[in-house]
Amino acid sequence: MTSSIQIRTLLNFIFCLFLTIPAFSQPPRPSSPPGRSPEEIKKGISELTAQLNKATADTAKARLTLELANLTAYQDANAGLELSKQAIALAEKTGDEKAMLNSYLAIGGILQRLNRFDEALEFLKKGIPHIEKAKRPDLAGMCYGNIAQIYMRQGVYEKSLDFYQQSLAELEKQPANPDLKAMTLQQIGYLSMRMNKPGDAARYFESAIAIWEKAQNWPRLQGTYQNLGNAYSKLGDETAAAAAYDKSAKAGERVKKKD
Repeated sequence: MTSSIQIRTLLNFIFCLFLTIPAFSQPPRPSSPPGRSPEEIKKGISELTAQLNKATADTAKARLTLELANLTAYQDANAGLELSKQAIALAEKTGDEKAMLNSYLAIGGILQRLNRFDEALEFLKKGIPHIEKAKRPDLAGMCYGNIAQIYMRQGVYEKSLDFYQQSLAELEKQPANPDLKAMTLQQIGYLSMRMNKPGDAARYFESAIAIWEKAQNWPRLQGTYQNLGNAYSKLGDETAAAAAYDKSAKAGERVKKKD
């Protein structure tokens, strides 16, 4: 069973690099999993190590090794990478499709953090054959989305768009995870701007905003309204752009109040 720690960490690995794209407004890239301080990470690593040392079944060892890899990578990416490779070996030994997909996702995320993008693509694509059997649309969406992100960074925009659309199709199957869907919509908006398609970008940004408005996710709304304003400005609609910028500012005020 995948733990909440593992899911949160994987989500951050998949999308943390999106937050570094300079052409768009986003919150700063987190240095630790959401809601966990460096001290809590250190404690989590200690607890997972103790559990792993006691584990006897390969299925448990594979799961715990992957969770340990994800947390360790926040302190030492190379150490996290080696642990992820151990998790893959254990998952392949057990034939656990979900564990194998999780492991390939983790390695792909860590390699991206190390700017080793071609290697990341190689491992992420190895995860694709496990998608159908794993029966996890959220993981499938993250796998396709991560591949798309790399292609976008490399300037291979048509391939990037194709994988983003595959990601979105998978996430449509799991309405219980709207935040991940919204992040994917936002990324397609970024990509559309890079492809000089501001009209498409505006539509994707608006779809992401609709989700985050319901969740009252003010940090995300602040950045996405700013990006929507940029799209409208590029379309020459300065009235719509000004309205979006104003909403971005108001969301920013809500972020400050919450802090």
